[in-house]
Amino acid sequence: YSDNWIASQIVGFPASKNKFDTRFKNTLDKHCVAITLTDRNEQYKCNTTITDPLVFNFDREDVLKEDFTQHGGPVHKLNGMSGCPAVRVHVFNKDGKNYAATCLEGIFVEYHKDSKEAVVSDCKHIKILCEELI
Repeated sequence: YSDNWIASQIVGFPASKNKFDTRFKNTLDKHCVAITLTDRNEQYKCNTTITDPLVFNFDREDVLKEDFTQHGGPVHKLNGMSGCPAVRVHVFNKDGKNYAATCLEGIFVEYHKDSKEAVVSDCKHIKILCEELI
């Protein structure tokens, strides 16, 4: 990477609907999935109640696989991924060497399929809540 590259990544168990029950062996996808969100949207259309949300354009039908080829269909439903961490990934080149750094950006809270937008609650709200509780 010759230029800086920044993206956010959500990690969780899609299609689990926030339940992890082994009785559904054949129907529940138990794989942990990471989805990279790169298209930040400051002029979002979705109706969210989240204060100062981080909103990303995300079309489940238009996703690339790890090798940058077309996925060939919609990726997993995001049901069950709410509450998962959204990690900011920063890849950069310094003195001819590639580096990567990560930090918690927030918590993935909702996906609006009509506007194709993923909403992340900024980690600053989590920090404030922790300070209030301690």
